[in-house]
Amino acid sequence: MFPHSRTFSEPKELEEERRLMYVAMTRAKKVLYISKARERYMF
Repeated sequence: MFPHSRTFSEPKELEEERRLMYVAMTRAKKVLYISKARERYMF
């Protein structure tokens, strides 16, 4: 799930995850599906 829980303690890691998400989203050619979970952990 985005962002990963390990990135909260490292600002540079969180920024890198944001950057990678931006790249992935802007590279979508026709369709981009984004989904959402109600809870982060099921168990």
